[in-house]
This record gives sequence, structure tokens and C-alpha cells, in this order.
Amino acid sequence: MALDTDRDGMLSINELESSMDKTWAQILGHNPDWKTLVDSIDTDQNGSVQFEEFLAAASDKTNLFTADNLRIAFDVIDRNGDGYICKGDLNDTFKGKACCCNSSQETCDINGLQK
Repeated sequence: MALDTDRDGMLSINELESSMDKTWAQILGHNPDWKTLVDSIDTDQNGSVQFEEFLAAASDKTNLFTADNLRIAFDVIDRNGDGYICKGDLNDTFKGKACCCNSSQETCDINGLQK
């Protein structure tokens, strides 16, 4: 899915909303506040996210790996809500394209331990 629909090299709030609202609403149960997200990434305050701003935000590990963000990521992957990320959760989340578990493991966690 192309987010930059007008191909101007920037992501606007409208492009994010039109491309991602349905997906994130299904995952989170509500639509994200795209304006707040864009405002937090948009360092030159032009109302759009350029690639360099996107890259800086995505690679800023102190902002990316907060407890709240990690909880959101965990909850997105833990599709059945049982508090564990199992092979089925990974397959559902990544549409069968990625899995850290070998076929004999039903459940794994960040440390690679089985349930």
C-alpha cells in the first residue's frame, strides 16, 4: 500500500488517515490521532512528514521503545489477548510471512522461552 498517494515525498495527515485508519482501527479498536502523531514527527512544522523526519522518528530508539509503545506493539501482535505471543498470533499479524518460532514451538516470548 502506498501511503504517499500524491507522490510528493511527504506524508500528510490526510494521506495517513485515508490509508491507515481502517487498518489501525481494526488493530487498536480506535482510530489513532494522526495529527498528534504528525506533529510529534514533523520537526520543520510544515504539516507533513518528509522521509528524513520519518527516518529520524523511526530510528530514535529512546522515543520508539517506550513502555507504552512496547505495550501497544505487544498487544497488536497478541491477537487473542491471552498475554502471550504465540505462533498463531505471529502468523495472523504478519500474514504468515514471518515467524520466530520453529514448527515444534506453540508459544515463544522475547527471550525465546516456550510456554
